[in-house]
Amino acid sequence: MVRILAREGLLHEWDSVLALSQSSGRGQLRRPWSSPSGNIYSAIRLPYGAPHLDDIASLTVGYLLAEALNAQGVRVALKWPNDLLLENRKTGGVLLEDFGGALFAGIGINVVSSPPVSELRDGWAVPATNLRAEGCKLSVMTLWQTLVNRVRFCYETQVVRCNREELTRRVQLHLAWVGREIIIHGGDEEYRPGRLLGVNENGALRLLLSGQEIAVHSGSIALSSHTDLPI
Repeated sequence: MVRILAREGLLHEWDSVLALSQSSGRGQLRRPWSSPSGNIYSAIRLPYGAPHLDDIASLTVGYLLAEALNAQGVRVALKWPNDLLLENRKTGGVLLEDFGGALFAGIGINVVSSPPVSELRDGWAVPATNLRAEGCKLSVMTLWQTLVNRVRFCYETQVVRCNREELTRRVQLHLAWVGREIIIHGGDEEYRPGRLLGVNENGALRLLLSGQEIAVHSGSIALSSHTDLPI
């Protein structure tokens, strides 16, 4: 639907599409994602080539959503690279796609339901939750319109004025698990535990591994079962 609307010139920058449910939802690495009615399944057309909507667009959009949800009293954290956590449980995610020169952020948020543990990846997936279970009573339409307006306002009044250093600092205010021991899955340092230090100005994860700081550019992260120690 988004591709068709964009191709016909019916979806302009900051316009969005909201689906009531999906029959073939997908997440990171094109994994299937449960999409029952009552949650947010949406896409926003972003300004193409605008500041910070380039190689770090996923982190930028994640930061904007975290800011918008926190403004509504929903205390989410940003799990690198593109998930939203509420009380250490996944409640949403971002997927960036470029359709022939038009940039879209696909956004899913669990509003009234969340996938059971049996549908998640064994050993790696963060348990899921939904906003209703955590006390948020806004309807899907009200919440989505509020988030779209807040995301655009925050981008146009704050993010475009930031340099990379300042934006990185803002992202890290919402970043989950800083200072904790994590394991990388599906990246260059697969299965090696390290201490999460933050993100750098290129959007890579800063990881303390065997006493040396490295940058991790791809993969998924999970909390290590090891006891957390001071950095």
